[in-house]
Amino acid sequence: MSGDIFFVPQKPVKGFLFAKLYFEAKEYELAKRHVSEYLKVQERDPKAHKFLGHLYEREGEINKAVGCYKVGRLC
Repeated sequence: MSGDIFFVPQKPVKGFLFAKLYFEAKEYELAKRHVSEYLKVQERDPKAHKFLGHLYEREGEINKAVGCYKVGRLC
């Protein structure tokens, strides 16, 4: 199957960039939504997991934040 082309949808891939922009605009729910969509296609991105952890930590969801930080360290 050499020569197969793998298509990655552009919207989720750009989601991490949008998440950062929403974070800067203090739209934390939108930032969380976009980084979560991004992680569905880029599961092994430690920076995205750390970013999501930071968003959860801001909301006081420490257990979810720690989970994100741990996953990010394993990537």
